[in-house]
Amino acid sequence: NHEFSEHGFKQSRIEARFIAEHILKCDYSRILAGLAPNPTPEQSLIALKILNARLAGKPLAHILGYTDFYGLRFKVTPGVLVPRPETEILVETALKILQTKNTNSTWILDLYTGCGNILLSIISNMPQIHGAGIDIDPVSISYAETNRESLKIRNAVFTLGRVSDILGKLDNRFNLITANPPYIPSAEIDTLESEVKNAENRDALDGGEDGLDEIRIISELAKNALTDDGVLLCEIGAGQSDSVRDLFSHWSLVLFGKDYLNHDRILVAHV
Repeated sequence: NHEFSEHGFKQSRIEARFIAEHILKCDYSRILAGLAPNPTPEQSLIALKILNARLAGKPLAHILGYTDFYGLRFKVTPGVLVPRPETEILVETALKILQTKNTNSTWILDLYTGCGNILLSIISNMPQIHGAGIDIDPVSISYAETNRESLKIRNAVFTLGRVSDILGKLDNRFNLITANPPYIPSAEIDTLESEVKNAENRDALDGGEDGLDEIRIISELAKNALTDDGVLLCEIGAGQSDSVRDLFSHWSLVLFGKDYLNHDRILVAHV
C-alpha cells in the first residue's frame, strides 16, 4: 500500500487488498484479523513480481487476469477493456428499470459488451431475463463467453459483429439496450493515465474527433431494436450530455444519470 501510494496510484489501498487476497488465497477480513497463513517464499516472489509489473504501469487486472465488478469476478486479458467502477451505475439503473417490467419475457441487448460485465451482472441479479451481447473484438467475445460459463449463466449469448451492422437488422424485440461505447475524443487519448492509454485497446476508447461517433450510430439505429416502450442506457463522457441530448432529440424522453463526481454519465433514452 505504501509503495503504491508513493507512486501516485489512486486506489492504492484497494489494490493492496486485491494483491494480498490473490497471493494468500484468503479473504481480506481474515488477513486483517491475523488469521491468514504467512506467505511462503514462492508467494513472496509472486508478490514482488506483481508489484514490479504494477509499478511499471501494467493494469492490476491484466496482471492478475481478473477484476471485480458489481460483486462478481470477471476474467480479462490485455486488449479486453477492464470494467470501471462508474459503469456499475449503468447496471444499477438497468436493474431499477427492469423491476417495472414483466421480466419473464424481457430481452436485453448489450452493445460493445467487452468481457460481458454489464449484461452478466444484470442477469446475475435478475436470472429470468434473457440477453445478447455484441462486440467487434473476437478476444472480448471469447472472454465474455468464459465469464458467462464461470458465472453459470445460461440465458445470455454473445455475438461477434459490428454494432452498426447488427442494430439495423433487429426488429423491435429488445426491451432494454445497454451500451458502453468508445466515447473519448481521439486527441484526448494521449492525455489519459498511462495504464489506460498504453494498456487498453485503443478501439475500445476512441470515439472519433468529438468522441461521439459510435453514439451517433446508436441514436440513429437503436430504435430499430427496441420495443415500443423500450429504453436505451448508454455511458457517456463528462461534458458530453448537451451534445448527446441533441443527438437524441427524436427520442420521446431523454434523461441523464449522475456518476460519483456528479457528472452526467448515463444517458437514459426512451423510444
